[in-house]
Amino acid sequence: MSKLVYVKAKPVTVESILGPPRAVVEVGGKRLDQPLCQSPDDGAGVPIWAAVVDDETHAAIAAEPDFLGAGLTEVKAKNPDVYALITVQEVADAKAPGGKRIVGMGEKPKTGEVLVSVRPAHTFGGFDPMTGDLK
Repeated sequence: MSKLVYVKAKPVTVESILGPPRAVVEVGGKRLDQPLCQSPDDGAGVPIWAAVVDDETHAAIAAEPDFLGAGLTEVKAKNPDVYALITVQEVADAKAPGGKRIVGMGEKPKTGEVLVSVRPAHTFGGFDPMTGDLK
């Protein structure tokens, strides 16, 4: 069964005899297929990625230090700073349309602002970003 996972890794270039070089994201010797960049930087120059992986890849990378978690709930438990980088927060704002204003990825609400919700900034369709499971 597929799982939505979050990792931090610098992309590497792969040379090809029959085509141009391409960049891939690799964790624990496993190339992640079509990762989606969540944040350009974890604070140390390493991007945060989301990817849908199969059970074999999930098992192979789960113990790697670059593996952040399957779903945002696991990411938040392991590394709250990374969680803040890849989520947006909605705060109450009577002047904003709908009564809410979005505080961007990596930003913090101002003192006194009331937090209404936290949600992923990006996700893969069909997957629950909080658990990493198919909906």
